[in-house]
Amino acid sequence: MLRGFLLNVLILSFLAIVLGGGTLAIFTDTETSQGNAFAAGTLDLKVNGSDRTDVPSVTIENVKPGDSGVIVF
Repeated sequence: MLRGFLLNVLILSFLAIVLGGGTLAIFTDTETSQGNAFAAGTLDLKVNGSDRTDVPSVTIENVKPGDSGVIVF
């Protein structure tokens, strides 16, 4: 009886390890991507409905989520 119980525990432990390892392999993955660029678009700002040529141009680079700042004209 004890032998049968230990054999069952051994078989169930083996199955748990095999099935658990297989499940872990399904949900783990790593990818690497290089040389990508992200652009949000172009802002066409109009003052009183018309384009003004005397307004300075501003270029903002390397902006990440959570960054903040102020530009005063």
